[in-house]
Amino acid sequence: MILYKGSQKNFISQTFVNRLQLPNTPHPSPYQLGWVQQDDPRILINKSCTVTFAIGPFRDTVDCDVSLLDCFYLLLKIPY
Repeated sequence: MILYKGSQKNFISQTFVNRLQLPNTPHPSPYQLGWVQQDDPRILINKSCTVTFAIGPFRDTVDCDVSLLDCFYLLLKIPY
C-alpha cells in the first residue's frame, strides 16, 4: 500500500485486497497508469478500496486505488 500525503493518489495492491478479502468498488473515474510495472507500460485503474489501518494509537481510513503493485508494505511519507 502506498500512502503519500503530498500525492493526489493512494494505491493498494490487488493481491493485498484479494488476500485480506477487502471490499472494493468500481472506480468513479477509471484511468490508465504507466509507471507501476515494467512488463506492461499501461494498466487500467478501475477499482477503489477503503482501508482502515492503525499505528499505535493512531487510526485512520484511506481511500485507495487498486493497482497491480508488487509491494506489501505501508509506505508513509510526510512532506517537510
